[in-house]
Amino acid sequence: MISFALLVLTQVGSSTLAMSLDDVLARADQVAGEVVRAEFEVVSARTDQDRAWAAIRPSVTLSLDAREYFFGNPIREARWEECEPQPACRDDQIPWRDKRWSYGPFRDYRFDEASHPVFALSLGLRQLLFDGGRFWSQILRAGSWKTLRDHLLQAARNNVRLEALRRFYAVARAEAGLAVAEVRLKLAEANRARSEKTGRDLALAERDAAADAVQRARARYQVGVARRALATFIALDPDVPLALNLPRSSSTAMAARGLDGDVKRLVEEALTRRPEILASRANVEYYVNNLDMEQAAHWPTFALTLNYARTSRRPDRVISDPTENYTANAGISMSFGAYAGGDVNARVERAELDVARARRAHEDLERDLRSEVIDRAQRVELLRTVLRLAQVEADAAEAAMELAQSSYAEGRSSAMEERDAEVRWIEARRSVIEARFDLQIGHAELERAVGR
Repeated sequence: MISFALLVLTQVGSSTLAMSLDDVLARADQVAGEVVRAEFEVVSARTDQDRAWAAIRPSVTLSLDAREYFFGNPIREARWEECEPQPACRDDQIPWRDKRWSYGPFRDYRFDEASHPVFALSLGLRQLLFDGGRFWSQILRAGSWKTLRDHLLQAARNNVRLEALRRFYAVARAEAGLAVAEVRLKLAEANRARSEKTGRDLALAERDAAADAVQRARARYQVGVARRALATFIALDPDVPLALNLPRSSSTAMAARGLDGDVKRLVEEALTRRPEILASRANVEYYVNNLDMEQAAHWPTFALTLNYARTSRRPDRVISDPTENYTANAGISMSFGAYAGGDVNARVERAELDVARARRAHEDLERDLRSEVIDRAQRVELLRTVLRLAQVEADAAEAAMELAQSSYAEGRSSAMEERDAEVRWIEARRSVIEARFDLQIGHAELERAVGR
């Protein structure tokens, strides 16, 4: 009897990277492009949330100004009767009490060049008092957007883990196919050697050996394709030699814990835990808050302003005792968009449409999610049945192979019959292995559908 121990995956060498399923999933969580992009969106949403909070916090402005004003022969229009006999006069030449002003015609008087330094310090504070709830709605909207991005990040992680698991078992499936091809080729070569000694069915044995050699070459190519696909997905070099350590049971890593219950219970669990449905609810809240923000434009905005300033020709008078040489004011300002050509009403209507659209999309997603959970649960039951029947088929194929081997040894059957029985047994064992892989993938798909 042929030992099925020949169906062994690639041995781990000194230059081979051995990875378990947990290793693959952990690396996919860190480096997969979908997860990285989702993490960037979370950081961006957090920044938007901080900016929204900044709108209602007090803003303080401090400014320092140092200027030098230069006057190049300035010309002033005036009519001072005392100066008319003179070609020009200056302010310091006429006592203030002697200046008599009159209305035109005015004459131009030119003055000498001069400079005037100015140093200024100003401090201003502004605090929003009331805006109809616009900025609070903006804060809530930013929070909803942050929540949405957090749930989408978790959904991306779940999708990446499932895809990594599929590619992991695609490699395992390809390696199992290569092992089967190796076993079939060994059997064909053994049959050819035996036919060369006995002279029976030599041409048939050579044909089978050639066909199995081609099948092995194709299986090796498929292993390479599957390994490169997995390595690329987890950001490894495509040519890195991978050796996979398969979990012993479905309870390892992506286990189906508690998924044997009522399908209705699984559906209800999915509606409360699935990241996509939670993100959809956050999306509805986002548009509701956006509607509140647009409606707040119908209200006036009140703000408290406080200002303090100091100005002097000398810098020491600007930075000296703050209780001297200053001007200050405090006030409440109001702004109100009395009329904007209907723009506010148009924005409100658009926001209402966005809310209705988001709610409809959420309802559609709930129906799709219910259907997906039911489909995945039924598929798991189907895969369990397939695995059980594949095991029965493998046991029957093993018994048939033993019977064919004994019949050939007694001369009651041909080498072709013996080979066919051996090939059917090998393929039946391969079907058992692939059915186990499919069941583990089915468990992972059901877990993702439920939101675990």
